[in-house]
Amino acid sequence: MDQTTLWQTYTELPSTAQQQVDALIKTLLEQLHTNDHIYQRPLLRDEPAVGMWADRTDMSDSTAWVRSLRQKNN
Repeated sequence: MDQTTLWQTYTELPSTAQQQVDALIKTLLEQLHTNDHIYQRPLLRDEPAVGMWADRTDMSDSTAWVRSLRQKNN
């Protein structure tokens, strides 16, 4: 739908329907800005701490490592 047709259709709506469209557009814009903010955060993989234990051979199987810690503490 082109802008002219969209505007014409909007102006033909009853005022309550126009208010609903207005609210919908406002909500969509808020979500868009919220999502933009989320995607501007640095990625976790770019954090300096990521991979700091990569050379630890005792943690190559993280499930087994956690299991052994739990067994030691029981």
